[in-house]
Amino acid sequence: MGLEFCENINSYMKSKGIDVRSIHKIDSNPEKSKHLETATTKIFDQEIDFVNLRHEEYAEESRIPKIVFGTPEQDAYRRDFTINSLFYNINTSSIEDYTKQGVSDMEEGIIRTPLPAFETFMDDPLRVLRCIRFASRFHFTVSEDILKAARDDRLKEAFRKKISRERVAVELDKMIQGPDPVLSIELIYDFGLYETIFVPPSQQNFQGNMGDPRDAVSLAKILKWLLQLTGKSSIHSELLSRTPKDLRALYLASVLVPFKDMKMKKSTPISYILKDNLKFPAADAISTEKLISTINPLMDTTQKNAEAPLDRKSI
Repeated sequence: MGLEFCENINSYMKSKGIDVRSIHKIDSNPEKSKHLETATTKIFDQEIDFVNLRHEEYAEESRIPKIVFGTPEQDAYRRDFTINSLFYNINTSSIEDYTKQGVSDMEEGIIRTPLPAFETFMDDPLRVLRCIRFASRFHFTVSEDILKAARDDRLKEAFRKKISRERVAVELDKMIQGPDPVLSIELIYDFGLYETIFVPPSQQNFQGNMGDPRDAVSLAKILKWLLQLTGKSSIHSELLSRTPKDLRALYLASVLVPFKDMKMKKSTPISYILKDNLKFPAADAISTEKLISTINPLMDTTQKNAEAPLDRKSI
């Protein structure tokens, strides 16, 4: 198992006088699509996960798999994407590509699953978010098989039942703080996952209608455009002075703008989605609400200015 191997590595390092770090064990939880026990530690300040090679066996009377030790090839085909199925053999100093697609997909910039995408995603539905994160991080193309699987209602139902909201929040936060949050938001929409990720409150608890998720994509694109402006624009200089924390808040507000006109009695839709549902810190909900509250006044002013130019004081 991964823990035993990690403990042996630490023992060996101690015998050589090398400082070791504590080991963190993450237990398996098949019901939540966490199939393997994982041990994590740092070696020379690099975080390393230790886990055994995986294979699944099915009994004739059951479709619930039993996880057993597997061969490298069997393990490679259970990975999320071909680019993550590559092995590095430390004995031969060579890359081993058991799916025969990992290296070529890496070179061509393609996100593809080793097995049919629907099967791979049903194994762990969170993989569909990891797909979005990798595609936006590396600007890779997503295979048509993945796009079809991501839009399948059966996968969305499995996602809601099997994946904790905390795990969803971690992936979402990595996207928002990644190199291209706009592409992440766009892919969330293209995959048809907006309401699967941002679960609106039940109808009896709110008033008003949710806006079009495409508004989130449009606003994120406008924000990106403003950040890329050149010249002496005062808006541009203000945006450039923002810290990564500020930009995270701006993109978080962008992605939740479809909820701006909804009302709740004891809370707000933004607070419900971020704090209660996704388990983000309360401070994120507060800052996002403040940003979104400025959108309607800005839109009204823009509309008035389009109809009849306003003086600077009025703006």
